[in-house]
Amino acid sequence: MSKTTKTVPVTRRAVMQRVNRKLGQRKEALRAWRTSSNDYSVGDLYHLDFDANAVLDVNVDLEPFAREVGALQAWEAIANDT
Repeated sequence: MSKTTKTVPVTRRAVMQRVNRKLGQRKEALRAWRTSSNDYSVGDLYHLDFDANAVLDVNVDLEPFAREVGALQAWEAIANDT
């Protein structure tokens, strides 16, 4: 029997909510820019620290970041919005 790795699709919104629940314990949050960030090359998401009142990172890639904070498991992947 061959082993195949199957991934379960999770919506981007669900992953954002999971990440923010994890970050909320540390008084941090992951947010999306309200305006188009293409002009500034800063990406779509940014990471905030409420205690320091600072932006920690401006070019956040959601999937690796979610895995790093424990919000996305190895068998899960962000679903493509089609």
